[in-house]
Amino acid sequence: MTAPRASCVLPGFAVGVALREEVAGLRYYAGQVQAVDSLGVRLTGVDWFVGTFTGYDFYFPWSNVLGITAIVTPEHDLHRWSEVAAGDQNRHRVANVDTPRPDVAPTPPLRWGEVGPG
Repeated sequence: MTAPRASCVLPGFAVGVALREEVAGLRYYAGQVQAVDSLGVRLTGVDWFVGTFTGYDFYFPWSNVLGITAIVTPEHDLHRWSEVAAGDQNRHRVANVDTPRPDVAPTPPLRWGEVGPG
């Protein structure tokens, strides 16, 4: 993605960011834009359980971004955006999980009360 496309994304917008493969843990992140410049975009991620933009910020260089999707300005209703963005994020998550990688051993699923590896 080239920097001129960044002009359609402004701080305060809610967006989804689709990433190239093997760049991050997920291939799609949804959140609120905190900053955008010629080098990349910084988002505050969505906490889907609470329904707010909270937690860690993520920075994505344009060289790793395939596209910006589900763009919503602060004047729009976030309800429909959250349905679209959550669906997109889930589809990308499932695509990543279901794609076997020969160099990575499968991780057993966690159960409530268990602590993950590491």
